[in-house]
Amino acid sequence: MTSIGADEGRLRTILRPAVLLLLKQQDGYGYELIERLRELGVSDTDPGGLYRVLRAMEREDLVLSRWLPSEKGPARRRYSLTSEGEEVLRRSAASMVDQRRTLGDLLNRYRAVVEDGAGSRTREVLIVDDESDVRLTLWVLFDQRGWLVSEAVDGDGALEACRDDPAKIIVLDHRMPGMSGMSVARRLRHSGHHGPIFLYSAYLTPELEAEAATLDLTPIGKTDFDGLFEAMDGLLSA
Repeated sequence: MTSIGADEGRLRTILRPAVLLLLKQQDGYGYELIERLRELGVSDTDPGGLYRVLRAMEREDLVLSRWLPSEKGPARRRYSLTSEGEEVLRRSAASMVDQRRTLGDLLNRYRAVVEDGAGSRTREVLIVDDESDVRLTLWVLFDQRGWLVSEAVDGDGALEACRDDPAKIIVLDHRMPGMSGMSVARRLRHSGHHGPIFLYSAYLTPELEAEAATLDLTPIGKTDFDGLFEAMDGLLSA
């Protein structure tokens, strides 16, 4: 795991506001916060680093802690958000919007530069998602791994992109305006598309996964980048 103390810039731009947001939602213990951070996609959080950040924020009066007894062991320190912490969280939101806009512009420029040299790639994947941020994030990650990426913003675009390529590899969002990802996958399978389809969704349920299995889809959680690329690597190995 990456030590939190190794990147002070990341602390202030990602971890601090993420912790403040989680405490705004609900008070929490340290290890509990780590699990909730991972659900947000902050997956490289180590316990020692998190506690250093919590202590620093407590010194700044952004969080408050108190020891509470435990039924199965020693007392544990539970953290809550202060009014000062709420104000910092509010200001952080505006700052993150600016940072997101700047990063998006940089990534779009990067994409324009590198796409010219991507024509010789033979591994191609179609990303279907109505959110531009998700498409751009996945484009960067696939590009870094040598994939040629095409995109569609909805189900109709996906069906059109696959019309002449029944073996195309697809990373498919489920919740989209118009046709859902499952509806798109069903129409693709019925039309003879036999290529791998990854149902890439933040809203996976046992029922949805069971339905995906009937269409030979691979369900992947939307923040599980490692799981997605492990599945893709397994596909290439096969």
